[in-house]
Amino acid sequence: HVAADGAEGVAYEAIGESGTVLTYYTSELPPSVSAVVPSCGDLAGGTALQVFGWNFAPVASQLGCTVGGQPTAASFVDANQVRCVAPTAPSTKPATVGVVAGPSGVRRTGGSANFTYYHAAQPPSLASLSPPFLPLGPAAQLRVRGANFAPAGERLVCRFGEEDAPSRATFVSVGEVRCLAPSAGSPRSVSVSVSTDGGSSYGGGLLFTRYD
Repeated sequence: HVAADGAEGVAYEAIGESGTVLTYYTSELPPSVSAVVPSCGDLAGGTALQVFGWNFAPVASQLGCTVGGQPTAASFVDANQVRCVAPTAPSTKPATVGVVAGPSGVRRTGGSANFTYYHAAQPPSLASLSPPFLPLGPAAQLRVRGANFAPAGERLVCRFGEEDAPSRATFVSVGEVRCLAPSAGSPRSVSVSVSTDGGSSYGGGLLFTRYD
């Protein structure tokens, strides 16, 4: 790796005269993290993470990630990506934490990305809907509060009753998601449930009503 002191912009790679890949980075600036894939994992740890950002350098055993304050070793991929494994969560409760990466022992860090710990083997629990009832009409967004929600992408879904197909939910926090209640032309009450595994298991059972 080569320190490009005073250079502007992100780190980059080039092929040297011998065919060796050289990583140029800005030594005056700390590495910066912009995204983590996947963005959620089990509280027990063990989730393989791809950490994206810029200004990473192949500093061998010195390179590490910090997930929610917990250090873990990292492996260099290129100037814009490292890989690490999420350690055990710092708490026994679901929570969203920050992820940074760079040489271990270096306190300066650039940007960070979020990673959410949750009980992956358990469905979410629902506590309340807001609003719990609406007049007949078009689709409308509901705030669903509870626990153990996770930013699981297409696997985070809401279900209204047993007949309607599940719909994509929007992650807000470990305690809240947004669900789109389907349109209704006649009065009915349905059970609302949420899944973080694509519909294999649901948690909930809160009642939502459409009235005339």
